[in-house]
Amino acid sequence: MGVLESLKKAGLDEIRFHPPHNMWKYINNTFYGSSIKLAHKLGISVGIEIPSIASDFSGILSLLDEVDGFLNLNELEFFRNEF
Repeated sequence: MGVLESLKKAGLDEIRFHPPHNMWKYINNTFYGSSIKLAHKLGISVGIEIPSIASDFSGILSLLDEVDGFLNLNELEFFRNEF
Protein backbone atom coordinates (compact mmCIF):
# COMPACT_ATOMS: atom_id res chain seq x y z
CA MET A 1 0.00 0.00 0.00
CA GLY A 2 1.38 3.41 -0.98
CA VAL A 3 1.46 6.59 1.05
CA LEU A 4 -1.67 8.10 -0.45
CA GLU A 5 -3.62 4.89 0.01
CA SER A 6 -2.51 4.74 3.65
CA LEU A 7 -3.53 8.36 4.21
CA LYS A 8 -6.95 7.76 2.66
CA LYS A 9 -7.42 4.66 4.82
CA ALA A 10 -6.51 6.74 7.89
CA GLY A 11 -9.29 9.22 7.02
CA LEU A 12 -7.57 11.95 5.02
CA ASP A 13 -10.14 13.73 2.86
CA GLU A 14 -8.13 16.71 1.52
CA ILE A 15 -4.52 17.20 0.48
CA ARG A 16 -2.61 20.26 -0.76
CA PHE A 17 0.54 19.99 -2.82
CA HIS A 18 3.25 22.66 -2.94
CA PRO A 19 5.13 22.01 -6.20
CA PRO A 20 8.32 23.97 -6.89
CA HIS A 21 8.06 26.81 -9.38
CA ASN A 22 10.19 25.06 -12.02
CA MET A 23 7.57 22.28 -12.32
CA TRP A 24 4.44 24.41 -12.71
CA LYS A 25 4.36 24.67 -16.49
CA TYR A 26 4.78 20.92 -17.04
CA ILE A 27 3.26 19.63 -13.79
CA ASN A 28 1.27 16.95 -15.65
CA ASN A 29 4.59 15.32 -16.58
CA THR A 30 5.99 15.22 -13.04
CA PHE A 31 5.52 13.00 -10.00
CA TYR A 32 3.31 15.78 -8.60
CA GLY A 33 0.91 15.31 -11.51
CA SER A 34 0.82 11.55 -10.97
CA SER A 35 0.27 11.93 -7.23
CA ILE A 36 -2.47 14.52 -7.68
CA LYS A 37 -4.31 12.28 -10.16
CA LEU A 38 -3.98 9.27 -7.84
CA ALA A 39 -5.28 11.26 -4.86
CA HIS A 40 -8.28 12.35 -6.92
CA LYS A 41 -8.89 8.76 -8.03
CA LEU A 42 -8.85 7.69 -4.37
CA GLY A 43 -11.55 10.25 -3.55
CA ILE A 44 -9.29 12.73 -1.78
CA SER A 45 -10.04 16.40 -2.48
CA VAL A 46 -6.90 17.76 -4.13
CA GLY A 47 -5.43 21.24 -4.15
CA ILE A 48 -2.26 23.04 -5.06
CA GLU A 49 -0.91 25.92 -3.02
CA ILE A 50 1.37 28.50 -4.61
CA PRO A 51 2.51 32.03 -3.77
CA SER A 52 -0.01 34.74 -4.70
CA ILE A 53 2.75 36.70 -6.43
CA ALA A 54 3.19 33.91 -8.95
CA SER A 55 3.26 34.58 -12.66
CA ASP A 56 2.45 31.76 -15.10
CA PHE A 57 0.61 28.86 -13.53
CA SER A 58 -1.44 27.76 -16.55
CA GLY A 59 -0.10 24.18 -16.27
CA ILE A 60 -1.38 24.00 -12.72
CA LEU A 61 -4.83 25.26 -13.74
CA SER A 62 -5.03 22.66 -16.49
CA LEU A 63 -4.24 19.83 -14.07
CA LEU A 64 -6.66 21.12 -11.42
CA ASP A 65 -9.40 21.32 -14.04
CA GLU A 66 -8.73 17.66 -14.89
CA VAL A 67 -9.10 16.49 -11.28
CA ASP A 68 -11.72 19.03 -10.17
CA GLY A 69 -9.14 20.39 -7.72
CA PHE A 70 -8.70 23.74 -6.05
CA LEU A 71 -6.01 26.42 -6.07
CA ASN A 72 -4.94 28.21 -2.93
CA LEU A 73 -2.97 31.42 -3.41
CA ASN A 74 -0.83 31.98 -0.32
CA GLU A 75 -0.20 35.68 0.26
CA LEU A 76 2.55 34.95 2.80
CA GLU A 77 4.58 32.56 0.66
CA PHE A 78 7.26 33.85 -1.71
CA PHE A 79 10.11 32.69 -3.92
CA ARG A 80 13.69 33.09 -2.81
CA ASN A 81 15.95 35.15 -5.04
CA GLU A 82 13.13 35.94 -7.45
CA PHE A 83 12.84 39.63 -6.60
